[in-house]
Amino acid sequence: TLGATARMYLVINILQIFILDSMGIPFWATSLVILVLILLYTFEGGVKTIIYTDTLQTTCMLVGLVVCIIAVMSKMDLSLTQSIDQLSAKGMTKLFNTDYHSSAFFVKQILGGAFITIAMTGLDQEMMQKNISVKNLGDSKKNVLTLGFIMLIVISLFLVLGGLLHLYADSLGATRVLDATTGKTLYMLNGVNAGGDNLFPIIALNYLPPAIGIIFIIALISALFPSADGAITALTSSFCIDILGMKRREDWTEDEKKKIRQNN
Repeated sequence: TLGATARMYLVINILQIFILDSMGIPFWATSLVILVLILLYTFEGGVKTIIYTDTLQTTCMLVGLVVCIIAVMSKMDLSLTQSIDQLSAKGMTKLFNTDYHSSAFFVKQILGGAFITIAMTGLDQEMMQKNISVKNLGDSKKNVLTLGFIMLIVISLFLVLGGLLHLYADSLGATRVLDATTGKTLYMLNGVNAGGDNLFPIIALNYLPPAIGIIFIIALISALFPSADGAITALTSSFCIDILGMKRREDWTEDEKKKIRQNN
């Protein structure tokens, strides 16, 4: 729930800063509308609705990701090979950091990734409910392995996009400036702080064609909803099965179980 909340805040904050603030819509109103929408379709449809909507939303997110990569390469007039060459020249394609003093030391990264995976696939009901809802153990194993390969591809695409965004920002004149007040180095693009999470929306909404901006917004919203609705469903299923012992109650009909699930 904490993870879903953090991801939801991040997306809503980006929408608020770059779009909704200029329309005079307050942050609390944006959050309330999104939460109500998520609650409504989750309450009405349950897990089946989650599966269909998550599939659609994930597809929108991935399409938006690929389109943005192509758009940025087109803006810089680079092919995929040329883009990789430029990323390599700036040291952005280095996979293994051998400096053991660095937080990015590859052994630390491997160990951290292993523990994250154990936590995600062993302790997180939101992740595991999709694996335990299949027919048998063999299908569940296939699901875990398939997810691993898909995540490898998706994360690689995000890393490529991140590198391309920095290449494009540099070509637009972005510079690193030391903030005298905080002592931190800021990544500035035409007087605007484009560091961290700001870089993607700044470029998508200000330096790419309007159609790309719309695709970015759709992809952003598509990344938001699965996180929150999955957490709600996970809490409901965990409470019904572990606390109420629904699977052990043979005296409850399916209609009664559905009513209890929706009320919780």
